[in-house]
Amino acid sequence: MLEFALNFYMQYQFIFYILLVVAVVIEGPITIIALSLLAPNLGIGFIFVYIFSFLGDFIGDVAHFYFGRIFQGFKKSKDNDAKIQKLNNFIDSHQLIDTLVLIKYTPPLTSIGLLYLGSYLKKPYNFLVLDALLVATSSLIITTIGMYFGSTVHQYQHPVYIVAILLFAFALIYFTLRIISHYYLKARNAVK
Repeated sequence: MLEFALNFYMQYQFIFYILLVVAVVIEGPITIIALSLLAPNLGIGFIFVYIFSFLGDFIGDVAHFYFGRIFQGFKKSKDNDAKIQKLNNFIDSHQLIDTLVLIKYTPPLTSIGLLYLGSYLKKPYNFLVLDALLVATSSLIITTIGMYFGSTVHQYQHPVYIVAILLFAFALIYFTLRIISHYYLKARNAVK
């Protein structure tokens, strides 16, 4: 599989980068880990992968946010619903950074939460600044992990090692985010 990716990159670089941009916007962290794992073999530097990671994640978040602003009927038509009212109360009673952390790092909430924030928030500037800071931090972490394991994969050419390292990287990120979101929610509920 690694050999196929390298051959595809060498033969179709323009198509590779177009597909990469689309994949990063659609599913940022997983694509960035895959790219950063391949980066040592492709001769791609850390800064390039980090910029791709940042732009892909940020563009996706901003697109969701502005779709929510454009389609504000989503919020207005469902304001009487008890769940929507709870969400409004949560957003009002917490700082925007708390709400963003909860929405961005809890996978089922990401898309719908960003759409709803777009329809709910009056000033997009605060969202853009805070989201850029969160995306910069998470992109740095994900790119660093991917590049580290990419350099390790570069040392081991046996496919079993490569698959094991990939599985370990995905499991590490998944469980780390689950643990962080679990303790974060627990701490937030204890404060209430």
